[in-house]
Parts: sequence; C-alpha cells; structure tokens
Amino acid sequence: MKSWLICTGLISLLTLPGQAQFMQGAAPEGVSSLIGGKTVSLDVNKTSLRFDYTGKFGKNAKGIKNKPYSNSYLNWGLSLIGGNNNNIAQLITKGAFTPSGNASAFVFWGKTLNQTSRNQILDPLLNINQELKKIDRQFTIDINTEMNRLKNALVSSNASLQSKVNALANGFDGNLGALILDLRDLRQTDVQTAGATLQLDQTINRLTDIETAHRDNRERLELRERQQTIQQEYRDFDRLNPYKRIVVYARAGTSATKYKFYQTLNSQNFSRSFTDTLFNGHFGEIGVNLYSKSYLIWGLAAGLIRNNTLQGAAPEKIIIERTATDALGQTINTKQEVTAYQGRYIQYQQVYIKGDVVGLLPTSERGTFAINPFFRYAHVSDNTLPSSLRIGINGYFFNQKGGFLGGLYIERTYRFTSVNGNTFSVSRLGLDFGLRASFLFSTVFDTARPNP
Repeated sequence: MKSWLICTGLISLLTLPGQAQFMQGAAPEGVSSLIGGKTVSLDVNKTSLRFDYTGKFGKNAKGIKNKPYSNSYLNWGLSLIGGNNNNIAQLITKGAFTPSGNASAFVFWGKTLNQTSRNQILDPLLNINQELKKIDRQFTIDINTEMNRLKNALVSSNASLQSKVNALANGFDGNLGALILDLRDLRQTDVQTAGATLQLDQTINRLTDIETAHRDNRERLELRERQQTIQQEYRDFDRLNPYKRIVVYARAGTSATKYKFYQTLNSQNFSRSFTDTLFNGHFGEIGVNLYSKSYLIWGLAAGLIRNNTLQGAAPEKIIIERTATDALGQTINTKQEVTAYQGRYIQYQQVYIKGDVVGLLPTSERGTFAINPFFRYAHVSDNTLPSSLRIGINGYFFNQKGGFLGGLYIERTYRFTSVNGNTFSVSRLGLDFGLRASFLFSTVFDTARPNP
C-alpha cells in the first residue's frame, strides 16, 4: 500500500498504484508506493506526463534512505501532472485532445515503531558480538603465530615441506581442526629429517592446546549462551511486533480540464456555440501506511473532492451545415466539422476511500519487482451521478538507487446508480490496461525489507 517509490502511490510520489483518471473527478490513485524522490513519469494509456519532487524539512533533515532507522522524520513533496483527459483509445478514435492538469502538495511523517524497545534488546547483543570477535581475533593471532614459528624453524633443505607449510598458513580459513589434520599428513608423507618431525610435532601439540583452550574458554561459553538467549528474545519480540514502520501523510491539490463545450446552437454566431470552458476541482486526502517485517507495505487513505464538470461528457464530432444566398441569388452550401463535448454542467462533492498492498520481491542489490493490488470506492453527493468501485492490480519493476522504473496495470470499474431508496443498479465497465514508465533521478525511500 511504495516507496518513496516509491513509488507511487502512497503519498504517491510516483502514484503507481491505480493512477486511473487523474484530472476530473479523481485524485491520484494508490496509497503505498513511496518510492520516489525526483522523478519524471509517462502514462501511455492516460497520455499524461508527471513530475515529482520530494524535499526535507530542516537544514540537517534526513529521509529514510539517509538515516534508515531514525525514530521519526518529516518530509514534503510536490507533484505536477499534465496531459490529455482522455485515454489513448479515445485520443486515437476521436482525435480529441483535452488539455488537463493536476498540481498537489503533501507532507508526510514517518516513525520507526518500537525502536526504543528494539534497541534495548539489540544493544546488548551488539556488545556481545564485539566481545566474541575479540576472542576469535586472538584465537586467529595465536594460530598464525604458531604457523610463522614453524615456517621459520624449517631449514631450506626441506624446501618442498616449507612450501607446503606456507600454502597451509596462507590458505587458513579458520578451521583449526582441518589445519591440524593437514599438518599430520605432512608429517607422514613429506618429513625428511628428525628435526622437521620434531618441529611438526611441537606445532601440532601447541595448536591442539590452543583449540582446546578456545573451545573450553569460560568467558566465550558464557557469551555464546547469552547471545543465544537474546537472539531468541528478539525473535519473540519480532513475532509479536510485525510492523516496523508507519507513515502518515496529508495531501491537497487542484485539477483543471479545458473542454470545448457545446451547450446550445447559436444560429447567429456559430463560433459561440462552442466555448472553451475550464472545469476545475479541489481535493484533500489523508492516509497511513504500515511497513511489515516481511516484504509487504499496507496502506489506507480517505479523501474529499469538490468538483465542477460535465455529466456524461464524451468527445463527439459535430457537423454543421449552413445554407446562404449570395448577392446574385445563388445558393451556397457549407459544412463545418467540430469535435466538442456535450453534457450537463454539474457541481458535486465526492468522498472516497482507497487502499492497497505492495508486495516487494528484491531481485538484486538495485532492482525490485512489485505486485500491487488496489481498490478505490467513491460516493458522490449528486444522486444523478453513480458511485463507483475501482479495483485493479499493478506489476512493475523499479531501481531503488535511481534509474528506470516501468510497469503494467489493469483495472475495472463498477458503477452504482440509485434507483429508489436502497435499490441500486450496478454496471460493470470493461477492463482498462495501461503502461507506465518513469525515470528516478534520486530516491528518498529504500523499499527493501526494513530489517533492524
């Protein structure tokens, strides 16, 4: 419910989830793809271009990516969308380009959940790990000291043996038991002098003593026991606290669409029959997102839109035929073709709720696939307008460190029209497919799994 996507979405820096119709009657869809920072996006189906920018409050403010596990942070952002109000199919079949735009601003506050309690568990664990590293480091130093002593003790006449001892010392990987076995094999197969045999025996004995002392080290055993206890405590804590991060945001904006509006035919002045009319709307939205311990982001948002627009607006080609008689009494017939919108001018208020979930599948250090089902239900105050439920799913790939982001989406809309009282008629619209491509110049949100 990504990114900052993130993607969009959520505070919809990219608003990938369910962008849908963004100009009239709908704020940008999706609530959880906080992926973005500075981005430019193209929606082929919606024939629109989008720019996003995310900033930080305060001179030394840092977003999630800069300070992954800070307790809280506060950021702001701007989004601009411009393009055609119709989808690409209408643009191709009707030839109707209707300029539209959307501008919005948002602020979002995020907090890493249970950070204090988590640190109270993890800090002692980190200290134990440091102490164990010191003990293991001394263990390795003691082994290297014995191997160097052996190399220096071997005379040059045992060149083959000396070379093999050097190889064992240089290739030591921390497995002391294997090293001792290799030295015993050399003693059986490569020793040519009694002196070399003595040196190998002494080294093997000292390494065996080092191994025994390390294995039975009381301090090390106590630290290991405490380490296992704390690790189990953290696993229990993690199981009881499935959510790692919360983001709360508020967004507000305005949209406008310029229709060539056909109201009534003016026989005295045909040009006045088709007026370029600007329809606008304003919207506000609040939402919340939860980042789970797994690769899931959940989101829920609610909003309000106040709009003025055309009911049933659709681009139509209108042919106007005119007949006139000139000074010589000849009849002149002319035809004029105009693409314009008809419809009833209305003002209405729409309340909506929307939600989604983003499932992330990191495929490498830089790239991530995401599956994003979403829904949006909108109730309209005007009884002559239908309420609607839009459901859909996005699938996309993005690069967390900036670069190309692309994806496909599919959505379907159901409309509920009041017949009388509590009776409604339901109509199902066809499936809507789309392709969206973006380029991320920088990202604010690291949408990888938020492990501590």
